Amino acid sequence: MRKTSTINSDSIRVISVGDRELDIFEFYSLAENMKSDFLVRAAWDRNIENDDQCDAKKIWGAIDASPVIGTAKTSLKSNGNKVGREVILDIKCTLVSVKPPRHKAIDFESVDLYVVSVKEGNPPENIKPIEWVLLTNIPCENYEDVLEKVSWYKARWQIEVFHKVLKSGCRIEDCRLKTFERIARFLTVMSIISWRLQYMTYLAREDSNRCCTTVFSEHEWKALQIKITKNKTISKPPSLQQCIKWMAKLGGYLDRKFDGDPGIVYIWRGWQRLNDIAEDYLLFSSS
Repeated sequence: MRKTSTINSDSIRVISVGDRELDIFEFYSLAENMKSDFLVRAAWDRNIENDDQCDAKKIWGAIDASPVIGTAKTSLKSNGNKVGREVILDIKCTLVSVKPPRHKAIDFESVDLYVVSVKEGNPPENIKPIEWVLLTNIPCENYEDVLEKVSWYKARWQIEVFHKVLKSGCRIEDCRLKTFERIARFLTVMSIISWRLQYMTYLAREDSNRCCTTVFSEHEWKALQIKITKNKTISKPPSLQQCIKWMAKLGGYLDRKFDGDPGIVYIWRGWQRLNDIAEDYLLFSSS
């Protein structure tokens, strides 16, 4: 936070967004002293100050006593054995004064935080409901403000996906370079590759009819189409979704009837093979 706070300017607003590992009272106290904005998913049911409007003694109790201010609808995509479904989420928000832990009460004062609750009201039988409890020091005065904070936390997931691409796809942990300078250059290149793979996968899932030329160059998609279809007659560019599946097949994806979308490991392997195939296509087409 000390480093990111130096980025704040009239044109740039920095907001620290963290998962449950960042639910640390010292962090909240530091943010208050530095006047820095944050949004964190709660991990601990902390003690709060009682007031006239709420007799609850902890965060979860304060949320349970708060009314639903609105609902939001979202779609969950299938993942492994989990079936995709539509979800209706109940939205709540309340302002509480969070007490410091007892063993740190001498060193810290209570911190005022807005608590945003997102919970699935009627989950299917034997399905664990979706539930987030978010803490922020940014005012949430109305329903639109609360939805904004929820959208910020949802956007954080793309960072998790990016690191998964780096680790599971590009396998950066297998790197055997020993000097900092070489590792830094390696990570820079792999980060660009990971972003491109994540970007093309995201575009394909958001719009199945999007043309592949959005991401693939002409020689790439032509080489890919010829390799998979075994047909040298090319009529028009296929969809981006189709190209992603073709590329994943190069990496071992079977594309069976009940298979879901190809995973990043298949896409990464296929992308590596496509580079060689596309170079060969350029070489032979120009000769």
